[in-house]
Amino acid sequence: MKNFLIGLIYTVVLAGCLAHFSGCEVPEEISESLYEIAAMLTPEVAATPTAAIGSVPVPSEDGTDAQSSGKQITGNSEGTPADPAADDSLGGNGSVTETTSTETQTISSQTTPKAKSTLTPTTASTPTSVPNNNTGSSSPSSSENRDIDNVSAVLTLIPPALNEYGREVMVNTELAAADGFYYANEEEATADFFRKCMRYESFTMLFKDETCMHTPEYYMTVYPELTHVEIDYEMSTRYRNGIYVNFKVRNELGATYKYAVTTGNTAFLKDTELAAVNEIERISEKLGLDKMNDIDVVVTVHDYIINNTKYDTAYRDISHTPYGLLTEHRAVCDGYANSFLIFMLLNGIDCKTVEGVAKGESHAWNQVKLEGKWYNVDVTWDDPITTDSAGTVVDNLKYTYLLITNEELYKTHVPISDYIEECNDERYHLLMYSKYMCETEDDLFAQLEAQRNNDEIVFVYRTGAFTKEQLVSAMRKKYDFRDTILVYNPTEVRDGYVQHIFINPLK
Repeated sequence: MKNFLIGLIYTVVLAGCLAHFSGCEVPEEISESLYEIAAMLTPEVAATPTAAIGSVPVPSEDGTDAQSSGKQITGNSEGTPADPAADDSLGGNGSVTETTSTETQTISSQTTPKAKSTLTPTTASTPTSVPNNNTGSSSPSSSENRDIDNVSAVLTLIPPALNEYGREVMVNTELAAADGFYYANEEEATADFFRKCMRYESFTMLFKDETCMHTPEYYMTVYPELTHVEIDYEMSTRYRNGIYVNFKVRNELGATYKYAVTTGNTAFLKDTELAAVNEIERISEKLGLDKMNDIDVVVTVHDYIINNTKYDTAYRDISHTPYGLLTEHRAVCDGYANSFLIFMLLNGIDCKTVEGVAKGESHAWNQVKLEGKWYNVDVTWDDPITTDSAGTVVDNLKYTYLLITNEELYKTHVPISDYIEECNDERYHLLMYSKYMCETEDDLFAQLEAQRNNDEIVFVYRTGAFTKEQLVSAMRKKYDFRDTILVYNPTEVRDGYVQHIFINPLK
């Protein structure tokens, strides 16, 4: 009797194989029942699960296997993203069945991906043309497809989810769709990939099949705001009816604003973020930035932010945002930097927010591109809080960190971003001080008159050109001052020039 049942089982299994090759599908409940019977009667059958057609060798750890030449698929090998945290709103990671690599890995029955309809995302909610400073093109050409969008090679590194009988299992796509991380087509998957990139450093996506996917290299080519993308293969699993992938990403600081402004897609912005972008657009129009050349735009925005913002020593959450800077006129470094970023991008000037360390603390500043060359701008450090000899707090405007080189910046700043541009042009730095330049006594009078409504008066002159007594004498001579309090503390600018800032005696 036992031999009869065994023979019957093999006959049905053989019939199932024939049905598979003929395009038919053996019902799941029948196939599972047969495996259960086989497990009871012939343990050796269950102990050796049959590999699906198309099994491929597992790449070796040293990456010598031909199909694994990109096991660590990443845009930048430097740096490690923050430890990924499970996000229930994105589906979490609880449904993944982790498996141990064996000598072979079972791949899904559909081993050849369909040709992509286009390399550029086709949905209206994703960009069709995004400037790419690294490649010079907005999207990869068809000739690059094999190199940067080889999804089949990626799938060989993602293990299948197997049940206790060694069979590939199904995943509940209805539940995954309800949780918002199941994608049935390429368009919605690509659009949501980038929305998730704007909010998370680690997130999961469940694709219907490989035609809905792209490789990390592809995403980085289409979206230059991404600086690092990789697939976490230990947390990624292939199911019979879906491909569960966990991504680790890293963006430029301020990438959310950069993507929204450069593409016009603001659908994913928070209300406060959208309000900040709209307000900066309004201020830009009020300042007439569209009528200025790029250098004047940079200087005007630099001055506007400083003159309308005070550094928030309370370090509140809102002070880290452009919204806080614009509504409460208080901010910390990333609030300053991202506000400057939005101003630049809205006015057609390439810019990025970078991060690093200054005075032993985390810090953020900008790099801006003018006439093909990059320059550093630290608006925060040009807005220091100082105290004069009388103990009065003076919120000064300076140009010490406006349009300077890396060499100058790195005397006080240490960058940690891996997308830093080379800044070595010095031509504009001293130009920032030209409107305050004084060579003669008449220049001093002109500056006093031009700045008579400001809280502080700014002079820039060659080192040693004026003493404190000469400055006071000139002001008394011109304005007949009896009591003039002048703190004489000029600070070095560069190239033999100093800057002198003091409280306006005319107000």
